[in-house]
Amino acid sequence: MKYSLIAAFVVLALAQGSLAAEVTELEKMTNFFEDMKNKMMATAQELTDTLRNQELATQAQSFLEDGRSQLEPLATKIQEQLQPLAANVQEQISPLTANVQEQLRPLVEDFKAKMDDVIRILMEQAKAIAN
Repeated sequence: MKYSLIAAFVVLALAQGSLAAEVTELEKMTNFFEDMKNKMMATAQELTDTLRNQELATQAQSFLEDGRSQLEPLATKIQEQLQPLAANVQEQISPLTANVQEQLRPLVEDFKAKMDDVIRILMEQAKAIAN
């Protein structure tokens, strides 16, 4: 019984880990582009602050605005391209998730039944000790 419980936990952990790994790939890509955008914006802000202190502030401001106007469509385009990818990943993961759930359902139900039996036995023993 101990081995079957351990095996059930291992199977559940592996199934959860494999599903999480696929989802995290998309999250990693999204985070990468988001971080890249944030770093570029932070660098642009730092450059703006530095140049404001100098005589070339007007030229630098127009340069940065041009850069931002060029980056914003790029960021939008990247997000538009990631949306179909995200939908594709979701379409691939959904059947896999359903399949794993179908395979794990009997194991989980068996585990639950065994745990109910263990709890029932413990309760009976506790009642016997109390009397």
